[in-house]
Amino acid sequence: MKPWLPQPEWFANHTTERALSDTGSFWHLYREALHLRRSLPPVVLPNVMMGPGA
Repeated sequence: MKPWLPQPEWFANHTTERALSDTGSFWHLYREALHLRRSLPPVVLPNVMMGPGA
């Protein structure tokens, strides 16, 4: 896919394609965190009343 604006050469290290192929990228870290969050049981907090009259 050709970008709609010309990109400088140094930008090649910051493309989406590069991030998707790099298993150490922030994109992969974020995806792994989402999968981990879905696999853990929900956090249940006790009912806490706050505000006037609590």
